Amino acid sequence: MKTAILFCVLLLLRVIGHTVFAEEPKTDLSKAEQQQFEGLAEIFSPPGTPSIKGKKWVEVDFGPANWSSQVLGWLIEDTDSEVVIMNSQGELQRYKKPLSSEKRPDITDDQKVPFAFQKPPVDRSIAWKVQSQDFPAMCQKFIEAGVPKDTFNKDTVFKMINDQVSEEWHVVEAARYAHFAHQAGHSVLSLDLVHEATKTIKLAQQKNYGNRNPPTLLEYVADRIARGYRRQGIAAAERGTPRPELQQIWAKMAAMPYHESREEAKAMVKHYKSLLAEDARWVEPDAAALAKLSTEKQAAYWLYHLRDLDVVQLGSPGVCHVLFDSRFRDVQEPEKKLPHPAIELQKLGRAAIPLLIAHLDDARPTRCETYWRSWSPEGRYLLRYGDCCKQIFEAITEHKISEENYPLRASDGSECKARAEKWWQEEQEKSMKRAK
Repeated sequence: MKTAILFCVLLLLRVIGHTVFAEEPKTDLSKAEQQQFEGLAEIFSPPGTPSIKGKKWVEVDFGPANWSSQVLGWLIEDTDSEVVIMNSQGELQRYKKPLSSEKRPDITDDQKVPFAFQKPPVDRSIAWKVQSQDFPAMCQKFIEAGVPKDTFNKDTVFKMINDQVSEEWHVVEAARYAHFAHQAGHSVLSLDLVHEATKTIKLAQQKNYGNRNPPTLLEYVADRIARGYRRQGIAAAERGTPRPELQQIWAKMAAMPYHESREEAKAMVKHYKSLLAEDARWVEPDAAALAKLSTEKQAAYWLYHLRDLDVVQLGSPGVCHVLFDSRFRDVQEPEKKLPHPAIELQKLGRAAIPLLIAHLDDARPTRCETYWRSWSPEGRYLLRYGDCCKQIFEAITEHKISEENYPLRASDGSECKARAEKWWQEEQEKSMKRAK
């Protein structure tokens, strides 16, 4: 009897030991699969991204005890004073460790906010708990759950849009997890996640676009992430985010391969570099000095401040009218708020025309936003200097130089400038004849 019990115990220990310490079986990757993972690394781990090899997948618990939040990520650093994780979006987040004498706070009911995305007015920078989690198990649940479904909207255009967005970001998340799994040495899991992503692309493509050939996984993922950067860059500009931060957003988009908007992003980085160089040289005159400026220098002054003009269109469909002042919001402190630059240029009349013409092909962005499909990132656009100058020029002269509301978006900036130069030259010749 004792022998039988001992045998059972030994067998049980052997099974437990095998379960705990067995490694995931390795699988050899084909050349195409290896290239695909290298491409995912270019998208999700640009130069400077910390490696997750040998790191733990953890859950960080932060916020007040009765209104807590959790975030999952790779534990990149764990020191006596802080933890640094790379979350599931590939972003680094830092949390302080509580002091030995520090007690986790509670908040009262009147401090709580009605929506989960709003933050209670308490310190949320302390990691009160850091617990190891099972990354492979989480990925398996992700695959089994499939694409999240919109159960709120029934047979509406909103359901169609929400379902498409869910499909797109399910692919992106599957690809990101596949990249993580490959880095962490879970080769079988990484291939399962790639299969989940490519399967979803094919199903979504068939449903939304019929028999059109689906893009590759790398093209699809890079395009969706680039759209997110584009949306972020435009929205941040309109909100008044400092230009160095705007340049960084577009730089991330420009650094990522495999998407069609890369050249646009590179151009935006160059434009913000130009604006920042002018900002560094700019000396803001006081009110007395501004009042003494010549008309030409006043035009240059207001043209400089056109970069912070913040006007949006008020309806869809509609047009962003830069001379409409009720939506203008200066990004500086209220006590330093400037008058409306576009209207001030219009007030200068024909004295401002030479400078306006000179900038009709200026593709540098302002903070004015327009859209023709509010839900689509491709439908949003920041008006350029040239777009604004065209509207101001036509308001002053009552002469139309382009049928396009935004000639820079329509690649009509140079032609628009040439038409304005021709008209202005003819007007000056007429004036000279009348003066004789």
